[in-house]
Amino acid sequence: MNTEYQIDKEFLNLSVPITEKEQEELERSILQNGCLEPITVWQGIIIDGHKRYKFCSYEEIEFAVIEMEFRLRDEAIEWACLQKLPDVDKKTPFFRYLVGKMYKCRQRTIRELQKIPTPEIQEKRLNGTEHKGKYAALELENEIGVNHNTLELHGSYSVALDVIAEKDIALFRALTRGNVKIGQRGVIAMSKMDAAKLGNIRRKAFKEIEEKNQKKRNGKKKEDVMTSDNEATPENNIPIVTGIKEMPAFDPDKELKGLTFTIPTWINVMAKTEKKINVETATNKAKENLIANLYRLQEQVYSLLEVLE
Repeated sequence: MNTEYQIDKEFLNLSVPITEKEQEELERSILQNGCLEPITVWQGIIIDGHKRYKFCSYEEIEFAVIEMEFRLRDEAIEWACLQKLPDVDKKTPFFRYLVGKMYKCRQRTIRELQKIPTPEIQEKRLNGTEHKGKYAALELENEIGVNHNTLELHGSYSVALDVIAEKDIALFRALTRGNVKIGQRGVIAMSKMDAAKLGNIRRKAFKEIEEKNQKKRNGKKKEDVMTSDNEATPENNIPIVTGIKEMPAFDPDKELKGLTFTIPTWINVMAKTEKKINVETATNKAKENLIANLYRLQEQVYSLLEVLE
């Protein structure tokens, strides 16, 4: 039986974003081949492998564990960032976030280690490079090829995103994934806003995204109608062969099948929660939130049953 490990929000936020399709492929691979890559932990906290851990724990699949040793938490965070950089596009906000986290962690680590009288730290003191993060910048410039000024900006950006994450985690994820496009300095300014203002920005941005997606969907439907009309006219009645094999067959049960496939997962999660929950120690706020959402789910179930029956 696998040991339960802690999920730390700061390390979880370092998890590389993936698409739903990529998540499905990961889960399918684990189900077929087992968990091939180990979960990395430090002092009982998962620092790499959150997606694998979550799925393996749910499906009760065995996985290997690597225990890392670091002197400081910042060293563990920096290591976790470094592992993820090769999998992230350098042009994305998430890459800038990881680099900024590394820079800030390296600065704090150097300051902490200066308190330890080792020959390595003494040499840095003699060189005078430990001041104002200069040594951290020099090291990272050589390691990942990002100049000092850019590191400073990325560092401030990462701090701002962490502040936003504490106030509105959905906005943090949208920003780091590039779903909501705001420049680094804009994000730094946003981090000074309260949770209510950030929530308003998120809702407005999500609404605009949905409207754009709806226009695209409507545009595609319009194109389909125009193509159909054109094909019906005699002068355009020419068989179109290219691409027909790539068109998926119409499935009238697609939506129902998807929901039917998903519901057992909800049932299993609720059953496991019912067994593990300690009602006496759980906070009233957590219970109230869950109860409210369960009632909403119940109402939706009744509504859907009426439609189906």
